[in-house]
Order: sequence, then C-alpha cells, then structure tokens
Amino acid sequence: MTSEPAQFDLCFFKTDSPLYKECLDIRFEEFVNEQKVSKDVELENEEDSLHFILKQNGEPVCTARLRPVPKKKILKFERIACLKKFRGTGLSKKLMLFVQQYAFEHYPELGPLMSAQLSAKGFYEKLGWSKLPGEIYMDAGMEHIDMHLSH
Repeated sequence: MTSEPAQFDLCFFKTDSPLYKECLDIRFEEFVNEQKVSKDVELENEEDSLHFILKQNGEPVCTARLRPVPKKKILKFERIACLKKFRGTGLSKKLMLFVQQYAFEHYPELGPLMSAQLSAKGFYEKLGWSKLPGEIYMDAGMEHIDMHLSH
C-alpha cells in the first residue's frame, strides 16, 4: 500500500483575504498561547504587511509576513511561525525559501532584515541569514538578535 504524496500550497495576501485569519490562528497559537506575547503586540503593523501561508494537504501549517519600510530601505521579515506538530519537518524552511525568493524578486531595492529570537538563530543561519553586530536584546520577554540576508 502506498500513501499519496503530500500536497503543498504557498500563497501570499493582505489582511482583507479570508486566508489572513488562518495566519493569525497559527501566530496566536505560537506567539500568544505558547510564548505569552500580548495580542496587541502580535497585531502591530498588520495593514502594512504582506502575509504568507504554507498549507499541507489543505491544513494551515506555517506563516510569515514581509513589511517593507522604504524610508529606511529595509524589508522586515516578521512573525515567522509554525504549528508545534509540524516543527522540524522542513516545512518552515520551504516557506522561508519561498518568502526569500519573493522578497528578492519584488523588493530588490530593500535590504532584508529581521529581529530573530535567539533560539531560532541556527535555523535562520542555515537559510543564509547572518547576525548583525550588536547585543542580544529583550523583545516580548525573549532574547532577540538582528539578522540580515544578503542577495
């Protein structure tokens, strides 16, 4: 007996899409419920962002968002989250590679930056991100570092 291969859907949208709620569900599960980030902090800058979601066999799995900041010539990678049962499966990597490619194609004039949880540093480094000079700092009660991605 053979099983059917997994089907993946990757898409992006703004907050007026019905898919936006699925992104929030993933983010609230990880950031608000697990990591105790306040809902107000979690909902900052939503309208200014482009949201991404990866689904496996129709089930929402992981999400990320891009927020262009043209005045500073940067593109912020933010709110990267994956449901706990899918962590370590390679699906977050699949999503991040898609988002990175989208960023290079659609925002070549902006420098990709992120404020990464220190615990995720190794994951991002495997995707080509590098720590910027500077100290570890606290954000939403967790240690963070600034990272950048070279084209």
